[in-house]
Amino acid sequence: MKHADQEWHKQLADAKVRITVSKHGDRSIMDRKEFFSKVYDIAAQIPPGYVMTYAQIGELLGTRRFARIVGQAMSHAPEELKLPCHRVVNSKGELAPDYVFGGKDVQRDMLLKEGVVFKNSTCIDLKKSMMFSPYEQ
Repeated sequence: MKHADQEWHKQLADAKVRITVSKHGDRSIMDRKEFFSKVYDIAAQIPPGYVMTYAQIGELLGTRRFARIVGQAMSHAPEELKLPCHRVVNSKGELAPDYVFGGKDVQRDMLLKEGVVFKNSTCIDLKKSMMFSPYEQ
């Protein structure tokens, strides 16, 4: 990794994440470590047979616009936490790219064994398998 890239990654790691708590309209600043920790707390609570989207987790932390930051958190999840990262998917219900989990087949097999319902071989049926589904309202 080039020095400039290393410096950019260090700045990213030290960056502050601004969130708006929508219930009260308060603004607070949370550092990256605290934000990632909150993402991990939420992900740890997803039971087998269900999934959540990056945007859902972002919304629980203030705004759906944090979906990409939630994705970053999940990609940096420490293995020792043994988080069910395979249960966090994009808003279309699509499986992770091939470089994650060892490929789409691995993630799909993990989710199928837990009872997650799929529309087809690469897309989860979010109406049936999403935790806190907006479709239930």
